[in-house]
Amino acid sequence: MVAGIVHLVYAWSERGAGAIVWQILIGVAYLIAALYMLVLPVAGVITLTLVLTFYIVLTGILELAVFFRLRWLRGAIWFLVDGLASLLIAGLIFFHWPSSALWAVGTLVGVSLLLSGIARITLPLSLREIRV
Repeated sequence: MVAGIVHLVYAWSERGAGAIVWQILIGVAYLIAALYMLVLPVAGVITLTLVLTFYIVLTGILELAVFFRLRWLRGAIWFLVDGLASLLIAGLIFFHWPSSALWAVGTLVGVSLLLSGIARITLPLSLREIRV
């Protein structure tokens, strides 16, 4: 709810009608999502799990794209691992949805953050070795 209110307040500091409308739409969407989660918490968790699953699929695809762009670097393999693991976890959660909603949010976020962090730590180390 706080993010929705902040977007609505921030909308009035924007320049141009398009930017104002965009910020208002984002703020309203955040407020609707927050109210939905407050009024129907179980349905909210189930919906949030599905949304996060699609988000993880998208990030998995993007991680694979990064791997194919940087595959010549030594640490790039972690982008491949991250992308494949993200797609695997998202597939498992999606095919067991909605029963997976009870455990999926923590698993999705935790594994994705862990692998993304490893990928982002190893890439600069590889770049440093190339420059030396």
